Order: sequence, then C-alpha cells, then structure tokens
Amino acid sequence: MSAFLQRPDTLTLGICNGFQMLMKLGVFENGEISDFQQATDMTLAHNTNGRHVTDFVGQKVTSILSPFFNTLDIGDTFVVPISHAE
Repeated sequence: MSAFLQRPDTLTLGICNGFQMLMKLGVFENGEISDFQQATDMTLAHNTNGRHVTDFVGQKVTSILSPFFNTLDIGDTFVVPISHAE
C-alpha cells in the first residue's frame, strides 16, 4: 500500500468511513501508511449537537491539477449535495 501512495500517478479518495480508515492508517499524520500494528491517536468525534445536515454546497474550481477537475476550467462552479449526521 505504501508503494501505491508514493506513486505519482495514483489517486486515493476517502469519503465517510473511507476517510476515517485513511486517518486511522496514519495517512494524514505523516503522508504514508503507518505500521498496521501501531494505533494512531487521531480519530473522528461524534456530533455533539445531534443534528443531521443535508444541504447543497457551492464549489469553485481553483486548480485543475486534480484528476477530478482536469476537464474543467479554473473559475467553474458547481453544486455538491451533502448529507451527514456527524
């Protein structure tokens, strides 16, 4: 997995539980997968207000270096629906 993350032609995206998995693997602490036996102190916390958020969020393209945006133009805007409880 570390070799995959170090390749310049790969992309890793973690959404929801996938984000927490990447966080628990240590990717955000040092930019690489930590020893699987070593637990990280970083974690997500529960939403203390008990709300569920559902909304539409406006996004503006400020860079086209990402494979997600390389077919768009800088300055393009679009709307992303979000829905999350925590």
